[in-house]
Amino acid sequence: MKKFLSDLTILSEEEVEKIHQTSLRILEEIGLHIPNEEILSIIEKNGAEVDWDRSIVRFPESLVMRAVSGVRKDFTKFPTHWDKHIPLGKGEFILWMCSQPEVVELSRNIKRRGTHEDMIKGITVGNVLPNVGLVEPHGLPGEVPPKVVDVYCWRYLYTYARKPCHTWIYSTRSAKYVIEMAKAVAGGEEELKRKKTLLYFAETVSPLRYAPYTLEIMLLMSKYEVPIYIGPMVTAGGSGPVTLAGTVALCNAEILSEIVLVWLLNPNQALVYPGLASIIDLRRGLISYGAPEQALLAIAAVQMARRYRMACCCNIHLSDSNLADFQRGYEAAATVAFALSAGVEMIGIVGYAGAGFVASNPGCQSLEQLVIDNECADYIKRILRGFEVNDETLAFNLIKKVGIGGTFLGEEHTVRHMREEHFFPTLFNRKSYHEWQADGSTSIAERARKRLEAILAKNYPPDPVIDHNTEKILDEIYREAKGGLLS
Repeated sequence: MKKFLSDLTILSEEEVEKIHQTSLRILEEIGLHIPNEEILSIIEKNGAEVDWDRSIVRFPESLVMRAVSGVRKDFTKFPTHWDKHIPLGKGEFILWMCSQPEVVELSRNIKRRGTHEDMIKGITVGNVLPNVGLVEPHGLPGEVPPKVVDVYCWRYLYTYARKPCHTWIYSTRSAKYVIEMAKAVAGGEEELKRKKTLLYFAETVSPLRYAPYTLEIMLLMSKYEVPIYIGPMVTAGGSGPVTLAGTVALCNAEILSEIVLVWLLNPNQALVYPGLASIIDLRRGLISYGAPEQALLAIAAVQMARRYRMACCCNIHLSDSNLADFQRGYEAAATVAFALSAGVEMIGIVGYAGAGFVASNPGCQSLEQLVIDNECADYIKRILRGFEVNDETLAFNLIKKVGIGGTFLGEEHTVRHMREEHFFPTLFNRKSYHEWQADGSTSIAERARKRLEAILAKNYPPDPVIDHNTEKILDEIYREAKGGLLS
């Protein structure tokens, strides 16, 4: 099957190079604040200029380009959970879930704090939906103290997730407990290094800073060869220049700095280029997730990723709407269409991810929206797959047989090819107006709620994927974490 040609660009080769050179100037002339002596020593030994009094690193072009050339870009042999992996770099399209403190029941127009039940339901639904490549807890349980909620979520991800999984890690102290859980699930330290049952998302504090705990966790994870994903979230008009070119250059500089750090800490780590920049709505001071600029930033990110021969993921298919309405559909579809035409391979990379996200500032999650997004992914994947042109599909002999004024509806050729050629929605509406009325005039959110209830009726509560003894070990680690982190 001929695949969709993803070659949409907005930047000329000269403009890509100009952005690249500006990013190098930012790194070499301004530098980044990296408050960690061990990492500063590693960077200095590899040729960077370190201002030890201010913990400022200025990166020479030679070091940056060595890292870009040396970092792994092949995910095909990079397992992340239960010998499964995220197939980046293969042109496949997948969704990454998200974890937020609040959840929305779209069909009922209710926004509330997440619960333990929401978390388990989120893992359950993520396991079932075929387009979800990476499972997260969905709603962070409000019953759990914030200082230990990350360890709590990992405990249940490891118990029930049947796919690669992830959630936030909030501190160096909690990271140590999460690593102990990962080792217990994997079967020991060496098995953790091999199976990669844990990953960490490291982001800068834009502009041009790292939080101390981020660096500490990066060091900790690198000792176990845990995958570290990167993701500066520069906002145009906020933490970056209001001009999109300036924001792309700044974001690219921070990404390049993270590539250097990850490469120095763990040269076997495969990396994906993150396109997570957004704009600030300057009237309200809030991030605009559905703005047209989101598409422009995504296309530019893809072009920069190709400059470094890396796969790209972006925060697109988002919206500023609080409902599953026309605005949600239009903003999500427009941004994803342009981004996919440029070559984006994955929606979201933790944080404000595109799968099930409702941008009701602050952002929150909806399982109904996740169900809708799964169908959207089927729709998108059909476009990306393209269609084959050969003697069989051109069907000249069949056209000649049916002739003028005939019908192809009852032909064997139609039956043979219809499922691979046509997209058959199960959630989107194709009924006539009168049929739709007779069925209750339901909205997409209401139909998603019914689908969600059917999924949960069949699969909830989920069965553990680990044995009882491992569950007991995870409980013991969580109790230790609770005692240690809350004392």
